[in-house]
Parts: sequence; structure tokens; C-alpha cells
Amino acid sequence: VYILTNSSTTADTAKVDIAKLDSKNITKITLKTKSSELNIIKNGSKWESDSAKGINLSQTSINSLLANFSSMQADKVVANNLNDINQYGLETPFATAAVTMGDGSVKEFYLGYKSQDGTYYYLMLKGVNKVYTVASTIGDVFSYTVNNLIDASIPTIDSQNVIYLKFTHKGQKPVEFKINDNKSQNYTNNVMSWIMTSPYSMMYGVNDQNLGNTINAAISIKIDGVA
Repeated sequence: VYILTNSSTTADTAKVDIAKLDSKNITKITLKTKSSELNIIKNGSKWESDSAKGINLSQTSINSLLANFSSMQADKVVANNLNDINQYGLETPFATAAVTMGDGSVKEFYLGYKSQDGTYYYLMLKGVNKVYTVASTIGDVFSYTVNNLIDASIPTIDSQNVIYLKFTHKGQKPVEFKINDNKSQNYTNNVMSWIMTSPYSMMYGVNDQNLGNTINAAISIKIDGVA
């Protein structure tokens, strides 16, 4: 039995290594576009952003970002000299990425035009006289902001364990509610599970169902991004 294979197809689909870095030794990544800049820095075992201090970053998202730059691969090499990089949008790159290693060395990547069909970008690595094409999923990472990396999870709250609720409004007195510990006491002629303790001098009973809906909405809040 003889099996014939198309060797040209295999060659065409083979990836080209652009950079091989040890992701554990990466200490900083800076992403810049004309409209944004993102700096993430490794502090011990934790990654932080200087534009969102105190905000937890998703380790899954960080790992994906590190993998993107530690094992950068191209679909192909389109130029072996830098005589006319303007045709690739690399004279003034659309975006840049600087990856700093533990020894202080820096790898700089330059991102150029995106293809008309949106499937790839042109890319250069500083110090290498080649122009590559990389998948659009790789190039899109260059435009990341902190909102692409934040940990959007918040602690789970059981509505049955909520005993106090406070709403604050700018320029107004806060509105406060608490569990009615003394259900034998009537407020406005009704026995309520919840009472309003502020902003009025008297305590008032409230509609338990309506307040319950408010509590459920409050504890279901999800983080969309950092303003």
C-alpha cells in the first residue's frame, strides 16, 4: 500500500516561531495603541495593573496573555528585509507590545495592518529583519485594556443572610433598612419582616416582596469593567 501526501500543504500550514520566552520569567508587559496603554507588573506571585490598583486580575486571562507572548508564532514570513515596511503598516505601528524579563531584557513586538478579510495582522519583532503574519486572535491582544483582564467575580451572597441594606445618594440622606427583630411590634399597622430606619425619625414597615426583589438585584451585580 502506498500513501501519497501533499508535502507543499504541510509546509504551508507549518507555523514559524517568532519568539520563545519563559513565561515564568516575564515580569512586565506593556501594550500601547494610539488611544490606550496597559501596564501589568508581576508583584511576587500576583499580577497588578498600574491603572487599576486594588483590582484583582483574572489569573486565567493573565496566563492567556503570557502564553500569547512567550510562544509567539507566525503563519508565515512575508518579507526578509525591512526596506519597505510602510506597506505593512509597520513604519508607524498600529500597536506595540514590550515584554520585560527578569534579567531586565525587553522583547518589543510591532503590530501593523490587519488583512482585509480580518484573519491576520502583519507583525515585526525588534532586531529581526523579517515581517510576519500572525492570526488575528494574536494581534487583537495588543489592544487589550485592563477590562480584558479583571477578575469580574464577586463574593456569593445568600439573600437569606442579608440583615441590613443601605442606599446612599449624593446630596441626600441615606436610606436604610434592617431586619425587624421584633415582629410583635407593628409598624404602620402591619407586621413586617423588614423595617426602614432612615431617613425618617420614625421606623416604617416596608413591602417585603419589593425589598426582596431589590436585594436579589443588588447581590446579582456583575462587574463589566473599570471606569
